[in-house]
Amino acid sequence: METKQQQSYTLLICTSPWDHTSGKTGIDAALALGAFGQKVQWVFIQNGVYHLLSKQAPLCPVYKKSSHFLSQWSLYDINQPIACQSSLQERSLSSKELITSVNLVNRQVLQNILDTAHHLWSF
Repeated sequence: METKQQQSYTLLICTSPWDHTSGKTGIDAALALGAFGQKVQWVFIQNGVYHLLSKQAPLCPVYKKSSHFLSQWSLYDINQPIACQSSLQERSLSSKELITSVNLVNRQVLQNILDTAHHLWSF
C-alpha cells in the first residue's frame, strides 16, 4: 500500500502588524491549520519581522499585538518560526528583541524553504 506524504503549508508573513491586517490573518491561518493537524511552517520576512517583537504598541485597536498568538505556536504543532536575518538587520533589530525563539536564516536558506514548500501562502 502506498502511503501519501503529508502536505505542508508555508505561510510567508511580509506585512507589519500596523500596516495591514493580512499579517494577523496569516497568523490566524497558521493557528487554524495547526489545530487541524496540518504541518505548518511560518516565515517572517521584510516588515513581517515586526510581528516578532516583544514590545509592540499598536496605534489602532484593530491591530492587536501579535505576541499573544505567536507565543502559542508550539501548542498547535507549528514548526518554530523562521525569520530572515537580513530583514532584521535592515530594520536595525536584534534577536534579543524577539518574543520567542526564532530560527534565523540567511537568504539562501530562506529561498530553499520557499522553493520546497508544498503550499505557499503570502500575507
